[in-house]
Amino acid sequence: MEESHALLRLTPKASLLFAVIFIVLIVAHELIHGLTWSVFAEHHFKDIDFGFMKEYLTPYCTCATPLTKRHYIWGALMPCIVLGIIPALLGILLGSGLLFWIGIVMTLSAGGDLMIVWKVMRYKKQEGSEEILIYDHPTQAGSVIFEK
Repeated sequence: MEESHALLRLTPKASLLFAVIFIVLIVAHELIHGLTWSVFAEHHFKDIDFGFMKEYLTPYCTCATPLTKRHYIWGALMPCIVLGIIPALLGILLGSGLLFWIGIVMTLSAGGDLMIVWKVMRYKKQEGSEEILIYDHPTQAGSVIFEK
């Protein structure tokens, strides 16, 4: 294979390592949401809840207190940045196929977060409202937006 395609190759050993790392990074993804939102939450990490939705085989993280639009977006984007974009770019710079693919898969894994951020960013507050507060939906993926 040509040198320019080195990033596209994963050896069998690297593929197994990738699978193990992916499982760990799924948990890290939720921890990063929690750590970021805890910086902005009223009672910090005490306002962060973690769980697992069996029907979707999905771990989740929610914040029990409302956050400003800016703070909610930062918490939603941070796993994509830390686990997706940065590793993919480092993989390219270092010529590491494993790091590159981890970054790509983790960026794709943040697709739901990116969709939520897109919807939140498009939301415009009504005239007369001072600010938007976003509260993680307690039973479903997504959030509820309140105006103050």
